[in-house]
Amino acid sequence: MKTHPMQPADKPPIFSMSIAGTLLAAREAVMADLRPHLKKNDFTEAQWRVLRAVAEGNCNDQRSVARAALLHPPSVTRILKELAQRGLVERGTNETDGRRQIIVATARARAILDEATETNREIVRRYRATFGAERFDRMVSELRDFTATVRSLGADRQDDDIA
Repeated sequence: MKTHPMQPADKPPIFSMSIAGTLLAAREAVMADLRPHLKKNDFTEAQWRVLRAVAEGNCNDQRSVARAALLHPPSVTRILKELAQRGLVERGTNETDGRRQIIVATARARAILDEATETNREIVRRYRATFGAERFDRMVSELRDFTATVRSLGADRQDDDIA
């Protein structure tokens, strides 16, 4: 990694130039476009991630929702309670394992998500047009591969507490 021109080579990189800082800056840039839409629907970023994870249907219990939404399970428990109170998710008991809950998105939640989908698509179209479609697709692919690689390096550590 290149060092900042004002920083000695033997010092750690300036945070904004580090891999963590760079990834966080990219996340914040993307979220700046999404936050007005979240605010309009009275969602926090975490609530939105949980709702999307539930609605996508690949996870229907709290642990799988936490993993998909990249959140701690206790946070997901609180968020699911809030979303249920708003009529956006329904929770029931798993017939094969009564200790586990099944979580599904309601029709109201799906309508909100459907409306947001077009907004999200427009944002991504703008990114692809401005950044370049090929570069954008390559960047997303590389970031997925990078994430998988970093996770594989830490395969021996416990990630049960964080998704």
